[in-house]
Amino acid sequence: MGRTNVVAVAIAVCCGTTCTVEDDAGIEPTGAPEEIGGHGVPKWHEPGPHSGPHILTCYGGCAAPHYDPSACGGGTACCSACIDGTWWYSTEQRNFGCGAKLEISRDGRCVIVEVADNGPATWVEDQAAARCGGTGWIIDASPLVRDYFGGGCGWSECFWVDVRQVSSDLPQGPCASCPCDGPPAHPVFELRTEIADIAGQERDFCRLYDSETKFDMNVGQSVVQRFYVTNSGVAVGRNVIVGLWIEEPFLHLARWDIYDNWPTHTCGAEWCLNDSNSHPENPAHDNPGGSFRLYLYALSPGETKMVEMRVEATALSLGLADHPDVRLWVRHVDDFYEKADFGSTDFNNVGGYQTFNGGDLRVWSETDVLAPETCDGLDDDCNGQIDEGCVADEAIEDAPRDDARTDGLTLDVPPYDAGSPDGGDGGGGGCGCRTAGASDAAALHGTLALLAALGLVVRRVRRRG
Repeated sequence: MGRTNVVAVAIAVCCGTTCTVEDDAGIEPTGAPEEIGGHGVPKWHEPGPHSGPHILTCYGGCAAPHYDPSACGGGTACCSACIDGTWWYSTEQRNFGCGAKLEISRDGRCVIVEVADNGPATWVEDQAAARCGGTGWIIDASPLVRDYFGGGCGWSECFWVDVRQVSSDLPQGPCASCPCDGPPAHPVFELRTEIADIAGQERDFCRLYDSETKFDMNVGQSVVQRFYVTNSGVAVGRNVIVGLWIEEPFLHLARWDIYDNWPTHTCGAEWCLNDSNSHPENPAHDNPGGSFRLYLYALSPGETKMVEMRVEATALSLGLADHPDVRLWVRHVDDFYEKADFGSTDFNNVGGYQTFNGGDLRVWSETDVLAPETCDGLDDDCNGQIDEGCVADEAIEDAPRDDARTDGLTLDVPPYDAGSPDGGDGGGGGCGCRTAGASDAAALHGTLALLAALGLVVRRVRRRG
């Protein structure tokens, strides 16, 4: 590894954070070629593009807990008496050059080392390949690297890491995020919503008025709706504030609570009440109104918080409103995100780190609310007929009667009654019913046709007179 008179690679055997050195079980093949150049050391692996998977080993150190007498005080291909286990160094001089910076990464963690030595010998990598598979490439590094990753003192461990060259101006040591030359550690938020089933009822039983694919419920029913806010990034999202909006008067929020799925919570269930459920700036849990904020405190990497709500259906929306919404959006995350309201398009997505929905952190659910039939020209209960069974006899009897004039004569015209599809009164008690989807224009056309026919009869009578 750039040390003089090397015959076999030394392997550091670590117990806790203390390293001692033993000879590797590998034996140098007889007649292994020497590199010509006056160093008197075994031939290293050939130069070239050696980024990619390597087996991590460690060496060097002149004092506990990292003591390696085979390397302490020795010279290397790049420096003299520098391999002392107190800084972040590695081999790979032949491939990357003295002083080059390399990123060593494993399982989402990264560290920067500086190339300070050559090695290992080709025959050692051949034996590593036979045992561990792959190329058998080895990167020998400071014992600090072993401590950081929790393994990688000898090639027989087959402790794989990824190696790549990075900018020489990056500082040595562990990186705040991976890759080391990427953006700083940041939270990444993802949102989703769901509506629970209503027992014994189809989720989408109405197909009229573009209601297909929308969740349906009847006036007087309530349902559980949930919003999930997940931090899938590598940094804590601090002081997370979300906005909520419920489309009144069709829907009413009766109750909300905040839960989390953090693995160390103690309630014994998958979801437990989160401490933000009692945040002093949050509104009342019962009947909080149609628009408000919820303060979620912080979200750790991998954590999800769930806003669970009981939503009541309070007024007919079918045919009157565009599928009433329940909406949630992320209003604020310290240092990373600002969005004033649900419809804002000028939100501040710092660094462009938020990619969910193109960086527009919002999500919503849609519901159609049905009601008992009334005489309003709509199929309120979505049963395929309009205004059937509604009570309107008295209203029709007392209604003022319109007059129509035809060719100088006055005709007494009864109030409009669409009637049933077969020409009967539809059992509507004067309100009448027709197949849902039949237009008022068609009914009016029939009335006008009747008036025209009556006018023709009157004209004929007058001619005969």
